[in-house]
Formats: sequence, structure tokens, C-alpha cells
Amino acid sequence: GIDGLGGMAVVAAGGVGSRMGSSSSLGVMGTSGPIPTTARGLCDMVEQLLISAAQSDMTQEEFIAFLNRTGDLRYVDLTPLISDQTSATAFFLNLYHLMVAHAMMVFGVPDSLIQVTKFVNRMCYELGGDVISIAEVEHSILRSSMSSPDQTLAHLVLPRGSQYKFRLTVIEPRLNFAINCGSVSCLPFVPIYHPSHLNDQLDWAAACLLRARVQVPPSNKRTVYLPKIMQWYRDDFGGGTNPELVAYARRFLKSDGAKRLEELLSGMGFNAQRVKTKFGDYDMRCRGLILMQSPTDRRRSAAGAG
Repeated sequence: GIDGLGGMAVVAAGGVGSRMGSSSSLGVMGTSGPIPTTARGLCDMVEQLLISAAQSDMTQEEFIAFLNRTGDLRYVDLTPLISDQTSATAFFLNLYHLMVAHAMMVFGVPDSLIQVTKFVNRMCYELGGDVISIAEVEHSILRSSMSSPDQTLAHLVLPRGSQYKFRLTVIEPRLNFAINCGSVSCLPFVPIYHPSHLNDQLDWAAACLLRARVQVPPSNKRTVYLPKIMQWYRDDFGGGTNPELVAYARRFLKSDGAKRLEELLSGMGFNAQRVKTKFGDYDMRCRGLILMQSPTDRRRSAAGAG
């Protein structure tokens, strides 16, 4: 069900035909399938929903089953994720992309900053008894222990007053490259994140985006162009100084680019503190999400961008 476009919209909070106000009237006996009780089971549930959301040719019956299973998320107990941060990271990355894909399926692709802002703040799921927006999954859970964006962006996207016991407690800069809202400035595709090889997949996401966006200067220049996301969340990358930002990006570049940045950082010809950075524009236009879901694609994403 969809509860209103004028305010907060709950996408399939209770499955077909249910509205947010009646959500407490259904017991677990009303679910469309078994409710997982382990971290692995929770991850499997969201992975399957994400695969369904990525299908462009669902039948009416499949779509109704998808809505009903999405509604079952209200009953899950997320306690197993609190002590398993790896599973929690994979779960909430996949949940974020599921919510984005589902919302685009129902409401269309946002095409302006104003629409994106409304999109991430109003599109919600009921999850384990909490109503949670796309913005809250990103900023109150995945990025909970990380830096806030600069002030220009903060007042548009940051949810207020949300504290979740299952929020991540780790600082993971690579999440900046893995979280994908469907913008043209994000990766054109997303993998299904798996706890068993999450570290490799996060390396892959960082390498793909940085190799596409970082512009390495020639030998007579010292300005490095970095993706806008590294300006918004610069404090996630060490202390956020220019040398620290460049050093972080260097880790994921191929040999020639990495070597040139190492020369800049080692102070060849000038002091490393004089390394300059500029940041590319962020394109708010959205193109939707393309899911990497075949076994071949999964292995490729896990193997890194080598």
C-alpha cells in the first residue's frame, strides 16, 4: 500500500491494501512467508526483495507477492545485526537500494534537486516496528558514526532526531562510493552486497567510482580533481586535508595514476601540503538503478576492479 503523496509516503508498509494506521492490527500469522531470525536470514530476505525490485517484467501476481513480502519487513527483529556489523552493513546497503528501486517503480525517477530531496525523505518502509525513510537508512544507520555533509547539503537531506539501536557503529569511508541513489554521478549499477565478501565489494565500488572520477594532473601541475562526494564528506577520509583526500584516492587508482599521486604526496618539486584539490559537479539527474545480479556479475564485483 501507499499512504499519501502529500506527506510521508509509506511504500508497501503493510503490503497490498494496508495503510500505516492499521499496521499494528496484523500479527505474524498474517505474513506472506517465514520471518527470519538470524543475521544471515535477514540478509537473504532483503537480497531476494532487491532482486525482485530490479525486475522490469513482473506479472501482477509477482508484484503483489513482492508488495506483501516487503510488508513483512515490519515484523523482523533486527537484534541479530547489532553484534554483526558486517551483516548489518550488507543488509542496510541492500535495503537502501531496495527502497530506492521500489520508490522509483511506484513514483517514477526524480529529476531535480527538489524532487530528490522529497524522494529520500518521504519514501519510507515500516521496518521492525519503525517507519524509516531512505534518508534515515543512509544518514541515521549506514552513516551514523561518520561525518555530516557540509552545511549546504545538510539542511536538505539530514533526518533529525533519529537514533536506532541497530545503526552502524563503524566508520567506513568506502560506503560513500557504495551508496547509490541512482544519480548520474553514482555508479551506473549496484551489486547485491554479501557479508561473506563485503570487504572486496566495497573495494570494488570505491575503485570503480574513483577511477572514473579522479583526474590526475600532469607533472607540471598539482591540482587533483576528486568526486564531489569527497568534498561533502571530507572528514570521513582521515582529517579531510587535501593530502589525506589525495592519499585515500591513490589507494584505488591503477598504477600510472597512483604513481603520479604518490609523487605529489612525496613532495617531489614542492611541499606535499601544497597539493590542491578541486571537486567535480554532482549531477542530480537520476537514471534509475541497474542491479548486478547474475553469478558472473557477483563474482566480478567481489573480485575487485583489478
